[in-house]
Amino acid sequence: MAELRLFIAVPVPGPVKQALADAQQMIGRANPHVRLTALPGIHLTLKFLGDADERKIPDIRRAMEAAAATVAAPIHLAVREVGAFPDLRAPRVLWAGLEADVKPLGILMRKLDKELSALGFAPEKRGFHPHLTLGRMKQPKMLGALHKVYEQLAGRDFGEFTAEALVLYRSELRPEGAVYTSIERVVLPVD
Repeated sequence: MAELRLFIAVPVPGPVKQALADAQQMIGRANPHVRLTALPGIHLTLKFLGDADERKIPDIRRAMEAAAATVAAPIHLAVREVGAFPDLRAPRVLWAGLEADVKPLGILMRKLDKELSALGFAPEKRGFHPHLTLGRMKQPKMLGALHKVYEQLAGRDFGEFTAEALVLYRSELRPEGAVYTSIERVVLPVD
């Protein structure tokens, strides 16, 4: 029985990632204390499962299929604005926000959470704030420089995309950063 570190996410297409990479470069030049997310690792996380027995993968796929079946129309998303959790005074996670069909995305996430809770995964306690992680900070340092970059990025449009699939990823933590491997893919409605 192998334990795998798993999460479910919506992949982000290349053109949007490239636009975000430009923003990341600006952030990285302004503040070397930010650990930027590698471009292949940018995705829209819907549910972090943590360490799970690999024998649960078929059940997880069925939960993903049940959640995807509730989606009646394509979910179109626009990537705009930048922000930070918990906030810009003490940033830990730097992100780009999502707009457009956020309500159906939230419904999908809640259905997925409900299906996975029935399998023994802890239900999500935090409110749903759809975002793409640009980077992380362990210690908030050089915030003045970061704030200046955020002012330059205010109102920036990073592109649009349609949520095409739910993907179950395996996350392997390595010294050079996390490596994500797709394990299962469930298609969502598209135009």
